[in-house]
Amino acid sequence: MSDFVINALSRESLEEQSLSGQGSIEWILIVALIAVAIIGGLTALSGAMKDKLTTITKSLQSVTTNTP
Repeated sequence: MSDFVINALSRESLEEQSLSGQGSIEWILIVALIAVAIIGGLTALSGAMKDKLTTITKSLQSVTTNTP
């Protein structure tokens, strides 16, 4: 009888471990999806950001070259 209880308890702990591993994989997938979304968003905005920075740089260069 005690062997049956020990086996049942060990199986229960194995199931808990596999469920916690499954939860970890789900969190990793969520983080990976968020990272891909952020990278995609930054890539989409990179052209507009480059244009704005170029405009600012040209404005600053014209201000510094026109001062005596």
